Amino acid sequence: RVIRALLDNPRVVERDVIKIAALRPTAPEVLTAVANHDRWSQNYRIRNSLACNPGSPTPLAGQLLRTVLRQDVLALRDAGALAPELRADANLLLAG
Repeated sequence: RVIRALLDNPRVVERDVIKIAALRPTAPEVLTAVANHDRWSQNYRIRNSLACNPGSPTPLAGQLLRTVLRQDVLALRDAGALAPELRADANLLLAG
């Protein structure tokens, strides 16, 4: 409830939510709440931060990985920022 209230606060800005999305370790429920929030789920930088956060649930991160630019998928894969399960997804995305 606390994270949802924070995300709904009109004074919260993109920078604040990116910090939450990138924070490690973070409870998967928090990252899921950010990813599912109407206001913030449309923000590219936040989706990208969630995709590369190892605390993001694998199904969520896989779904988000499909929404980021090819160059960002490549950068995430090459930087070792992806969980091993997601590395295979990234390779498939890059091959297609």
